[in-house]
Amino acid sequence: ESSNGEPDERTTFALRRLLRLSLQLGQVDTARSSLNDLQVRAALTSEDRFSEAKLLRMEGDADAAWELVQALLAEQPSNVEVLELHGTLAFDRGEDDVAESDLRQVLESQPWNKGAHYRLAQILQRTGREDEADQHFRENRRLTNLSVRILSLQRETSTDPQQEIARLRELAALYKGIGQTRLGEQLDRQADRMGQRAEPN
Repeated sequence: ESSNGEPDERTTFALRRLLRLSLQLGQVDTARSSLNDLQVRAALTSEDRFSEAKLLRMEGDADAAWELVQALLAEQPSNVEVLELHGTLAFDRGEDDVAESDLRQVLESQPWNKGAHYRLAQILQRTGREDEADQHFRENRRLTNLSVRILSLQRETSTDPQQEIARLRELAALYKGIGQTRLGEQLDRQADRMGQRAEPN
């Protein structure tokens, strides 16, 4: 290990990435050992603690997850990810009023958040508001279909410039539709450049 602690920093960075990835993939054991290693090496950041709360929920320790998320929300009341997890845990606990309020706030800033639409629909259904529940279930399905279409378009590339430009344009529009505006704009610019190259001089 060098005196400036560089390998240590690299290990910490790698552990953080492994922790986040294993949570995404639902690999609870890997996530837990990554978090334990991380705790030994470094003070946990608020992002690490957020990962820990997600992990606790996956491990079935709902009360510990709830306490941790309550603390994180007090520190970062406008953090949409924390708010969504708080709403999800409130939903798990049957605290529908809290969950509904959280999820509506999430959707105000992330109208493309399909998970939040789905959970809000479940709450509305559970509390007898079928019509509004249907709207959110429909929106969840629409956004899910956009994501599925994105995956299939990502796999198809064409050697025909016009078809490739059309593919990039559709992908750009879909990405904007799920809130990834910057990526959508990048793809639009890529299509513009291809279009300029394809025009006869």
